[in-house]
Amino acid sequence: MLSAPVLTHRSRQLLARSIHVARRVMRELRTPSQTERLLAALPVVAGAAPGLADKVVVITGGTQGVGLAVARRFGALGARVVVNARRPEALGQALALLAREGVTAQGVLADVATPEGAERLVAETVATQGRLDILINNAAIAGPHAPIGETAAGDLLGTMAANLEGPLLCANAALRWFRANAHPGRILNVSSIATEGSYPKMVPYSTSKAALEAFTRHAASDLPGAEVVVTGLILPAVQTERKRAADWASTELLPPVETILPAFEFAATGPAAQLHGRSLSAARFLVDAGAEARLAGVAAIRQPILYPELTLGGQVVARDPQALVLLDRAENQQGTSPRAIAAVVESLTAHPPNFYPEERYLSLRGALAEEHGLTPDHFALGPGSWELIARILSLFAAPGEEIVSSGPGWFGFNVTCERHGIRQRLVPFERGGSGRAPGHGLDRMLAAITPRTRLVYLISPSNPEGVVLRHAELAEFLAALPETLPVMIDEAYAEFADDPAMADVPALVRQSGRSVIGLRTFSKFHALAGMRVGYAYAAPELAGLIRRSEQIFMLPHVSAVAAEAALRDHAHRDRVHAAATAARAHLQAGLAALGIAHIPSQAPYVFAATPKGFDAALEALKQEGIVVPPYKFNGGASVMLPVGTVAQIDRILAALGRQA
Repeated sequence: MLSAPVLTHRSRQLLARSIHVARRVMRELRTPSQTERLLAALPVVAGAAPGLADKVVVITGGTQGVGLAVARRFGALGARVVVNARRPEALGQALALLAREGVTAQGVLADVATPEGAERLVAETVATQGRLDILINNAAIAGPHAPIGETAAGDLLGTMAANLEGPLLCANAALRWFRANAHPGRILNVSSIATEGSYPKMVPYSTSKAALEAFTRHAASDLPGAEVVVTGLILPAVQTERKRAADWASTELLPPVETILPAFEFAATGPAAQLHGRSLSAARFLVDAGAEARLAGVAAIRQPILYPELTLGGQVVARDPQALVLLDRAENQQGTSPRAIAAVVESLTAHPPNFYPEERYLSLRGALAEEHGLTPDHFALGPGSWELIARILSLFAAPGEEIVSSGPGWFGFNVTCERHGIRQRLVPFERGGSGRAPGHGLDRMLAAITPRTRLVYLISPSNPEGVVLRHAELAEFLAALPETLPVMIDEAYAEFADDPAMADVPALVRQSGRSVIGLRTFSKFHALAGMRVGYAYAAPELAGLIRRSEQIFMLPHVSAVAAEAALRDHAHRDRVHAAATAARAHLQAGLAALGIAHIPSQAPYVFAATPKGFDAALEALKQEGIVVPPYKFNGGASVMLPVGTVAQIDRILAALGRQA
């Protein structure tokens, strides 16, 4: 029997949860759903209706799911639709539904995975309709849902027969008629998003669909004049009646089938030069129809990486460092090395801009080798960390493959993964509390790594938390990994740290025997953000792989000489480090005085609980010409506060104090 206090506690907890759920329901009711947004944003396929009017379109497997939805849509646009099925009852039900919607359709009863069935489909279509214009190879089976060890050869062969042999037989039958009658035609092969990633227990289905895309590509090479256009269409999971009957709740969270129909329209009517031999993604087509039509790949949904425009008093203003105090991008407020500035000025005379830079950058590589106790062959250069990260990701992970990193992590890395179609498995960063110290959670990251992991990405000091990787724990983590698994350690802010236990990544490159890639930039500590110089370092054979993707003349000569001069200006570096660590301590002491919880930082920013009145304080600071990062984390509960100069920090703390 529960005591009265326990019953009271549980009742209150249940009531609180009920109120929380009710609030979420009300928000859902007031907010357009994802489905509503998708339906409102369907791309318009210009000229689709005229392109389909009176066309004879054969759809295998057209009596249910996606095939039936396409038949309804194409019929509504004026096409003469022919649907196919193996069962008379399924065919009759589909024809009755189409008739009720005003679509006149023909049905052909045939097993199109057999030569006889494929021939019958084409022959009956031509006998009734007089011709054939478009064949849509949609019929497919899911195959067994079992791991590879439990998948028999017969299961694979059966799935391949339905999903690959059937389209081949139908395509051959249609092609014979097209050629015999000198009639232009189209063949559209329906594939699946299962080909763009790795999915467990789907070997027969995903293999058959990947083969279908290869068939599409190579069949087009046998038809160089594009008299018959062969195209693939990669579909995401969408709502269908079969899925709804199996799991109604999960199906309702999928996009509606209507969202993929514009892609079918375009594949059936678009320019042959854009479509022949290519496989379009219906999901990417929904995001950007024009780009997917031209590119047919992950690049179709990439957007330029741009920060939001800076506004002041509701007006967009220029990011003028002479007029504003810019603290929102962690740019070094201590200034650039005078020796670096002098080197730039001198270089403009010694090496005039009308000449290309020395493409091997031997002097800069030599200076980096001295800095880290490595050799020049350990280094690969690039115009900033962004470009190096993009290159390294493209080397080791293909679209659809997986990397493991901390969450939330640096947004730039996350965006770059998204732009390359690479999946991130984010392991939440341990932010401490209840007796636990903040940390990277390397044990949980290790548990998240599988044989399908292509790369591990760590940040030290972490972004946004400012916590370093400790040498002993990182060495232990690396020892547990396969030797060939790349581990990229982003040290963009490493020079700001003063923790003696921080991981010595160059030493791990020399000694660990693992595929460690250190990544640094001259943008932050060395205050050369505008010069765009970054570098990766790794064992020579690994660095050599990264160098293979370097573009010739990737760094301007002035950037290379400025970086080397900044690296060698030890007096300026000491001044920057002393000023930055003192300012960071000053900010953390001020936050403590205001009662604002924060994580002790080793970076030029401090991760803190969102202060009361934070948004108002930011706006007040902006009116004073001080731009502070507006970003919130942890559901809005946390923010990054910048470490600028002591004077700048005092103004930030004063603004926060006024709003408290």
